[in-house]
Amino acid sequence: MEKFSYPNRCFTCAGCDADCPISLRTGALKPRSLVRLHVLGMTEALLRDPSIWYCIQCERCARTCPMNVKPSAVIRSARNKALSEGIVNPKFPEMLRQLRRRLQIARRQAAQDIFYRRIPVDPAQIWQEAETLQFRGNGLPVTVSTGTRLQSLKPHKRYMGNSTAVSSCWTCGSCSNACPVSENSDLFSPMFIIRTVNIGQDTLTARSGECWLCVACERCIDACPQGVKGAWVIRSVQDIALRNGEIPPQSYEIWRNVDSRLHSLFVDAVRAGLLSAGGND
Repeated sequence: MEKFSYPNRCFTCAGCDADCPISLRTGALKPRSLVRLHVLGMTEALLRDPSIWYCIQCERCARTCPMNVKPSAVIRSARNKALSEGIVNPKFPEMLRQLRRRLQIARRQAAQDIFYRRIPVDPAQIWQEAETLQFRGNGLPVTVSTGTRLQSLKPHKRYMGNSTAVSSCWTCGSCSNACPVSENSDLFSPMFIIRTVNIGQDTLTARSGECWLCVACERCIDACPQGVKGAWVIRSVQDIALRNGEIPPQSYEIWRNVDSRLHSLFVDAVRAGLLSAGGND
């Protein structure tokens, strides 16, 4: 078990379940249950539970826990042990990486079709198309005007009354490196979103669909050496786009439903991958 994961402190409040993006979208992953399996010594059940592979390691569960328990660390340790004991084929992690990338490709394409192209979306079809590991691209023009830049930047300097330090970004890329969604910077990059805001193109990132991929884990905030609150900037872009009518509320509801369906397809694919890969014994 990883040091300082504190599983024995868990009093089953279920805060981790309520904040987990996979749990919220599919109900298939319950970090609290996995922690309890570990605490109760049910190691075999934990290692054979397929849901340990659904986790995207965003660590929202660790951030939200009032007792400083880190379910994501428990899950990482369980994965490593399942591999070392031959319960899961050593080739499966690479398969999982490809499935995570496929999920983000599908999400980005769906978001763009919903928010920019405004066309009907079939989650199953997009999921199948994403298997080719191709993203059709956005094709949105980028134009920069100094006058509009200052005007559009101002609302994003604060979020919920707190400074976002958005202007302090020096594009080092630490936020994108830490982001669990940023499998490829062409699909999603907190750094790129922050830069588009800084050059007055906040509307562009909202309409392109990119900012809607964020799962609000705030790992970008932890990683930034300049103190830029990337997740807050992204939420500010989302909120203002909805408030100003740039993104219709019905489009946002469609996105939430489609996003949940795509995550369910990801979970199904992970489960099928585990069965096809088999163990090592």
